Formats: sequence, structure tokens, C-alpha cells
Amino acid sequence: MQAALREQDFAKYPPEAKQVAIRHVDLLEQLPVAFAVVFLRQMIDYDWRFPAERAEVDDQLRYLGAMSPATLQATMAGFASLTAASAIVSEHWWTDPIAYTEKLTAQLWPGTRWTASATLPSSTSATSARRCRRRSRSSQD
Repeated sequence: MQAALREQDFAKYPPEAKQVAIRHVDLLEQLPVAFAVVFLRQMIDYDWRFPAERAEVDDQLRYLGAMSPATLQATMAGFASLTAASAIVSEHWWTDPIAYTEKLTAQLWPGTRWTASATLPSSTSATSARRCRRRSRSSQD
């Protein structure tokens, strides 16, 4: 990670998410930015998660925290290889992980074209997505 995190860096986080982040700041500092920002994006809504979802976040923190530095580094190598433009690297990504993730995603996949099925709500079945694509194709003919 690029920055030394401090308690005040999480000032805008909801109370429980802030406490979780502060308790695990040493681990967060060891994570590559590309992984840490996505993880903080999940952690920031900790206060509104169901107990099972909170337990999942806690389990992930325990799992990563139990790794030796060498194992953690090897596990995170793929994320560490992702680089961002210096314009967004210098931002305080930990204060607003949601906005930073969107910028990072736009930079990593600038030419991606999304199909209609990629923009449908997650509750939409694959069959409905296929129908939608077929209708779209037939209306273009």
C-alpha cells in the first residue's frame, strides 16, 4: 500500500465500519491499493450489513491477517501488478473508496463495451437476458 493510514482517515465512515477499519489498519496498509480500495468499499457499509455479511467481512480480515507477510504478498501479487495513473494514485482513496473504485475501474477497462445483459439487474435470469438481446437484434434489422 502507498500510504500510512491513521484513525482520522476513517472519520467519514459509519461508526462500526470505522472501528473495524481502525482495528485492522496494519493489515490494510499491507494490501495493494487495488485490493484495499475494493475491500474498504465493502467495509464502509458494515453498519448496514446483515450479521452473516458482517461475519464474512470479519472472516476475510481474520484470514488475511493470519497470513505471513510473504504469503500475503504472494496472494496479492495479481492485485499488486495493477497500476493506476499517477493522477488517481495521489488521491486519498481510503476516504472515499467508492469514488476511487469507479475511477480505477474506468482506467483499467477504458474500452469495455457492455452488452444489454451486463446492464440488467442481478435478479434478471439468463433467459430474460437472452430474450432482451434477441429483441434488440431483431429491432435493429
